[in-house]
Parts: sequence; structure tokens; C-alpha cells
Amino acid sequence: MKQYRVAILGASGAVGQEMMKILAERSFPVGELHLLASARSAGKVVSWQGQDIVVEEATDAAFAGMDIVLGAAENDIAERFAPAIVRSGAVFMATVTVVRYKRRKRIGDEKSPMVYALKLKSGEAKIYSIETLAREIESIGSLSVEDVSHVMKSFVRAMKKVLVAGDKVKVDGLGIFYTTLTCPGVEQEKDCTVKNISRVNLRFKVDNSLRLANDSTATTRGGENNVSFELYTEKKAASEGEGGGSGSEEPGKGEGGSGGGVTPDPSI
Repeated sequence: MKQYRVAILGASGAVGQEMMKILAERSFPVGELHLLASARSAGKVVSWQGQDIVVEEATDAAFAGMDIVLGAAENDIAERFAPAIVRSGAVFMATVTVVRYKRRKRIGDEKSPMVYALKLKSGEAKIYSIETLAREIESIGSLSVEDVSHVMKSFVRAMKKVLVAGDKVKVDGLGIFYTTLTCPGVEQEKDCTVKNISRVNLRFKVDNSLRLANDSTATTRGGENNVSFELYTEKKAASEGEGGGSGSEEPGKGEGGSGGGVTPDPSI
């Protein structure tokens, strides 16, 4: 079985330690494990699977030669190192936080029993603007932010023109954008006119190559389309608040922060 060189970004925090535990529990084929954290945490020794591993400072050079990078740091740290991770050729797997909540088994049925389910943790998701994506593309290529931003904005304008004409837009590796109509039915044929169209809907059909999978149940662990989930609990939150977090140099910030250049998604 192939062995992988794995790095955990934000390894000194509670999330990073949980990732180490999961790697061991799943018997993931780790050939080398590199633990990356802030300068303050560098030099600490952590025991894992009978090995004593020295925590390294997270730098751009630290990702060279890695096959997989697991993101246990918060957003601004992950964004800071994302270009270096991409340049290294490693697969970067960030952690998506979910929480438990209670709902009716059959939604809307007051007689239905209550069940536990999972949803994304409120405030975790971010909206990436064209400018933010342009900066990320610039960091891994030869185009400037201005050039990338101009092309992306031109693409949006061209896509609108195509969609307004009733046609479809296929973006290889992403999917197909197309329109549908919402139109209530009427009994008389003469009453069925274009004025009955109450809404024009924009739809999206994802490309097969972009379909995502839950890494905890996926056949191939660590795949580039896998999403790694972490369950947020009050116990885990308390452990991070007691200093088990990321070891950041600044108060109020862990191995990351608010995520510069992105805006919280108000719909989540």
C-alpha cells in the first residue's frame, strides 16, 4: 500500500490533535507525519503512534514534498499558506465544522419524533469575491490580479448574455448553467401566455469531476474532492478556550483568524 507524506497545518490546536487521532483510528497509510504550527509552538514534541514528532514552524518551505496537507488552522492562516501548498503539488484538505441540532423526523409533522442531525456551523462559511479569487490565482500563476479580475468579470458579462438568450453555459470541470421557468397552470389555452411566467430561475448542474464526498465515508480517503468534517461540541469549544487552541501569538486568534479578504455568508 502506498504511504503518504502528510502535514497538519495548525497541529498544536484541538482540531489538529483530533486529526492525529483520526489518522491513527483509520489506519491511514502515513509514511511521514509533519506537524506545523506557529513559531511559539515549534519545537514541542508530540507522541503519535509510538513516534516522537517535533512540531515545526509553518512556513512556505515546510510543504515541499508533502502529498496531503490537512487544514486544522483557521481561515486567515489557511489562506496565507494556500498558494505555497498548491505550488508544492499537495492535496489540501481543510476542515468544515458542523454542529448537531434537533428537528422533526418528518419536517412539518408535529407528531413526528425528534431526531438529531448535522448542519454547517453558523458563521463558518465565507463568500469569496472575484477580487479575492483573483489574488489567489495571481499567487500561483503569472497573471496579475487586474488581469484575472478583468477576465472573470468579462466572463460573467458574457455568461449573462448567453443565459438571457435561453442558452446554456458549460464550464469544463465546474458544470452547466441554464435557465428554467416557473409558470402556474391555467385551464384555458387562451389564458396561457408569456405573462403567466412568474419567475425565471437560474440552475446549475455540477460536473461529475467536481462532485464532493464525505472523507469519513469515502472509498478513497484524502481525495482532492473529499470534504473533511469536524463535529463542534461544547466540550471541544471549552478545551480550545482553555488554551488548547492553536497557540497564536495574538490574543483572540488561533492558528488563523477572521479570514482576510472574505466576507461571512449571511445566508448560513
